[in-house]
This record gives sequence, structure tokens and C-alpha cells, in this order.
Amino acid sequence: MSNLKLFTLSLMFSPALAYAQFAPDWLVAEGIHSVQWHVLGDPQSLTVVPLGETGSLRLAFDDFYQSTTPFNYTWQHCNRDWQPSGLNHSEAIEGFMESQLPDGILSFNTYQPYSHMSTILPHSDCMPRVSGNYYLIIFGESQMDTLLKLPAVFVNQKTQLSGGIHRTSLMGLRQSHQEIDMIVDMRDISVLNPFKDVALSIIQNRNWRSTKQLAPRFLRNGVMDFDRDDGSNCFPGGNHFRYIDNKNLPVPSLRVSRYELNERWVAFVDEEIARGILYPTHQQDGQGVFVPRKQGSDDEGIEADYLWMDLFLKDNEGKGHRQLHVLGDFNAYQPHLDNQLLYDEIEQAYRGRIMVKQGYLEYLIADESRSSTDESSQWSADKIQWSEGNHWETNNRYTVIVYLRSWGARHDEAMGMMTLDSRNAMGLKALELRVGNP
Repeated sequence: MSNLKLFTLSLMFSPALAYAQFAPDWLVAEGIHSVQWHVLGDPQSLTVVPLGETGSLRLAFDDFYQSTTPFNYTWQHCNRDWQPSGLNHSEAIEGFMESQLPDGILSFNTYQPYSHMSTILPHSDCMPRVSGNYYLIIFGESQMDTLLKLPAVFVNQKTQLSGGIHRTSLMGLRQSHQEIDMIVDMRDISVLNPFKDVALSIIQNRNWRSTKQLAPRFLRNGVMDFDRDDGSNCFPGGNHFRYIDNKNLPVPSLRVSRYELNERWVAFVDEEIARGILYPTHQQDGQGVFVPRKQGSDDEGIEADYLWMDLFLKDNEGKGHRQLHVLGDFNAYQPHLDNQLLYDEIEQAYRGRIMVKQGYLEYLIADESRSSTDESSQWSADKIQWSEGNHWETNNRYTVIVYLRSWGARHDEAMGMMTLDSRNAMGLKALELRVGNP
């Protein structure tokens, strides 16, 4: 009874469904654009890295105010629900509590002037000390002047994870959803109350808003099973992403019929269609990736220009009641007035011009018309059912993170992580598109 590594019953079931959506904040101040925050060398990755490794993450962004003075930054430790933990700065951060980013560099030969900042984090003089969820906070002279608040997870790998993706057996979701089943081996770790102290987070692609957090369904001799049969571990499959490639302005490209130059370039994208009722097609994509780039440039950071992406989506319902937004890695799937498509009653279509940085960009169109602020912050199947459709065959990447609140601890630790790709797990016949930095 006193050995916490063993359990009194060979098989224990979760007393109740434990499922929640804990999406972290992603805050970007006015004037800051094209935030890139990913694992170094892999723009298609989520910011989940091993604890203690310096230079594992890449941060880059543009400042339209053209500031070249260095910004400051710090790390804020959070629990599994992305609320501040009970640790103070000295317990959570190794080195100085704050540090500086490199100076910004002014853009070159662009219609939209900006300063560009790029760096590799964490630095050894200011880095996370314990595992778990963190916010990287970028600020000016004081933390009251916050410019960016970006999530990252630092993992101390102590558990063994195994699992897979498959077509769910739930009849109502069988055609549209993918199910992620996981097994976590924690036999060598002391756990007092596994159904309360252990949680599994699953994130689809790089969309933090899709985060689902689960408790174990049952456990046997320290091995925890997250194979739930209630749909809580199912994700809408979505569809392959729409895309534009404008790195070679002003030459037309696939899906961009022509360009016009006003105050900045305008790219007229081929007419979009609602894909909700169409049969799924298998097309390679980068799962929402965004890579700024200018053809023939040695530095995509300061030579790539900004342009308007002109979009036109015919309303086949004839109602105009949806609040459509253009979302992807380029804006972290955050709905905003700047990426909204407005309804044109005369043309009976949704129209909009979305400002993006030159390069390769993938996106989808989502309906954010739910009235509740709390509900609209969550990612669900109905957001893209009309505009994109949901299909179980779609290629998606999932990041799985295991959290533990140890007995007597004041914070949650990240004890393990694993990535799963539905293309490999489900034997889907589609080519892989890998998009990296030039």
C-alpha cells in the first residue's frame, strides 16, 4: 500500500470522463506581423522541445514601426491548463530573469517598410529550469509593454509513449474524424492519484486551439490507457489546405491569376469554393505551413515584401450569415478582423483582402460565428464543415504531451512527448510536402 509505483488493483477505471480544452494564449501586439515560432529547422513543427537544450527554437517577426532597438524577453511557467504555476522566477528560470533579443534589421527594397528580428532560443543566460508549459513574453521597456506572448513546452522525457491514429468506430464521426489512442508507461514513476495527477494533451498540426486534454481511461500495473470510446480523443479530419505561392512577384502562379500594384501588391487568388459537400481529394500540403520567401533572395527576412491576398468565396447557401476567417500558421489560427471575409450582398459572396508576407502560405477558411466567447476560442468540427469539410482520410500531424503533478509538488511537469502522422499511421496514399527555410 505504501509503494506509489504500484497500484492496489490490477485494473482500475477512470471514475468519470475527464476531458477539457485548454488552449494557450497567443498574443500579438499591433504592428507586429509574420510571427514564426517553431522548432529550429522545421517550420511544420509545434514548439515542444527537450528541456535543457539551448537554441532549439526559432523566433522571427516583423515590426511595422521599424524599431531597431533590442526588445526584452522572459519566460513564464504555467501548469497544464496554461495558468501561471506556483513557481517564482528563480525556481522556473535558470540564469537571469530577463534578457534581450538581437537588434532588428530594416527591410530592403520593399513597399512595406519594417524591421525584422530573428533569433534562436532559449539562450543559456535565460532559459527554463524545470519542465512544463511556458510562455515566451517579449516586451519593450517593461513587461507592461508586452508585444508577444507565445506558448512553448519543455519536456523532461521520463515516460514511454506508444499509440496510433485510426478511423473512429463511432458511427456519427466515422466519415469525418480521426481517433488518437495512446498508451503511457509510468511504472517507474510515483503516482498517487493517476486519474487526477496525470493528463494527456493532444494538439492537431500547429493549431493550439485544437488542444484536447484527457485523463486515463484505465490503468494496469502502472501502464495508463487513453483509448477512450466516447469521442473525446477524436479530431475533425479537415481537408487539405488551400495555398498560394507568391515568392516570385509579380509573376502569376498556381492559384494567383494576376497581380496589381497599389500602395502594395495585390494578389488576386482564383475563386474559392465551399468544399463541405465535395468528395475528398488527396493533395500534398504542409499542414498549414507558412514560409516567408522572395525568389532569388539570400535573406527572406528583410527582402520579402507584404501584399494583399484578395479572396472571393461564393455563398452557395444564399444566406450570408457566416463569419468567415482565413486561418493558418501565418496567424496561429487566431480569428481577427484583419483576416475576416465580409459578405457582399450584391455578389452574394464572401470577400476580403488579407495582408500576408511574400512566400509560400497555406490556409483554410473557418466559420467563427458562434456567439459565446469561450466556445469560439475552441476548435471544433463545425468551424470548417461548410467551408472545408471534414474527412477521416486527411493528412494531419498530432503532438502528444504527458503531464504529471507529483505528490506535494506546486506545478505540473511535462514528462513525455510523441508525434504522430496520420499519413504513416493510416497508410494514406498522398505525397509528403516538406517546406523548410531557404
